[in-house]
Amino acid sequence: MGRSRVLGAAALALATGIGALTALPAAAGPAAADELTVAPLPHQEPSYQPIYGAGPKGAVLGRTSGGPYWKSFEDGRDVPLADCATGAYDQSLQLGGTVGCERRPSPTAAGPLTLHDQATGRTETLAVPAGRTWTTTFSPTQVLAYELDAEDRVTLHLIGRENEPRKDVTVSAPERIPVDSLWVRTVDEKGALITYRSAAGRTTLALLDYATATLTQLALPDGATDPGYVDYSLGSQWVSLRKNGSVTATPRSRADLTVTRSVNAPTPHGRTQAVGDWLVVQDHNATSNAVTALPAAGAPLN
Repeated sequence: MGRSRVLGAAALALATGIGALTALPAAAGPAAADELTVAPLPHQEPSYQPIYGAGPKGAVLGRTSGGPYWKSFEDGRDVPLADCATGAYDQSLQLGGTVGCERRPSPTAAGPLTLHDQATGRTETLAVPAGRTWTTTFSPTQVLAYELDAEDRVTLHLIGRENEPRKDVTVSAPERIPVDSLWVRTVDEKGALITYRSAAGRTTLALLDYATATLTQLALPDGATDPGYVDYSLGSQWVSLRKNGSVTATPRSRADLTVTRSVNAPTPHGRTQAVGDWLVVQDHNATSNAVTALPAAGAPLN
């Protein structure tokens, strides 16, 4: 049975235990191909189980004891999460149902990266390219790395995985980035939101697009001077930006970042997440922990 995108968001809200969801009137339509309805687990009370990541085939959940695990959407099976903590300098990465483990011989020396697909059990290991260092970010086809120059500034590179014929693509960026200010804030399969210190000394928010290998600076919402005071999120169609304490969210189209909308949330509190062509707003201050879905198309900014 087909479900509207509002119901899909409601199912997600229930599955994550973030309260009841309401939707403002909007034209219902068929669910997009990249949307997934996740049925809630059977329970009488909302589940408050933490979710560390989700992909098309399952989610990474947390236990009160025993550590995180991956749960299949298809058959409900639980799979222990790949354990990366085997060395003093190792680090772990995660995207949806895939876990990456980097084996570092020292704090500053990059090592081989093994990616574990929790759904299939398949692993893939990438040797670190000469002169490159892994970041904590990857996609289904590439891993983000950087090259450091003599002034401790980085050039970003997308290193191709087994299913990607392009093995080293240089990211086009507006300026060189000081390595000590580079920070990957949030990621999905299409790209990442990154902050860094610009040449002017300001903290800058930028969108990395994997398909085009470009890093584009994003203008902050009106009244915001630092990304640290902005609620931002990535969705399949929109990047959502909202100044903390404001009711107005500014979605930007990922297909064309010059296309913006203005969406008024019912509360200045909580978090905003772009989901398909909706913005899902959670009010942490409400006694019901209420969640509202608003159409991201909103009204064009004038």
